[in-house]
Amino acid sequence: MKQLSTAAGLAHASISRNLMALGERHRRDMPGLGLIETIDDPQEYRRKVVFLTRKGRTFVSELVSIQLGEKVVLSAPTAKEFLSGSTGEDNQKSVTGLC
Repeated sequence: MKQLSTAAGLAHASISRNLMALGERHRRDMPGLGLIETIDDPQEYRRKVVFLTRKGRTFVSELVSIQLGEKVVLSAPTAKEFLSGSTGEDNQKSVTGLC
């Protein structure tokens, strides 16, 4: 989260709150958007790694497709795919490095 905080120029608390809203559960146990999930970093237990869910990957692909005016499918792995060693779906046109 430190890298996200630095890149976005926001306080750690703001990043944490926004990640919760984008994830499964928002504050006060309200449902989140389900666009991302976080897991403990397998290499460094104090860190969290943030991944797009399938729903998040579809959402970002649609946004980028609208912006570029052509069909784009994001090739970022979900947390489950990352942990299993998969790299995500094969795509017509992939965009990486967005997240």
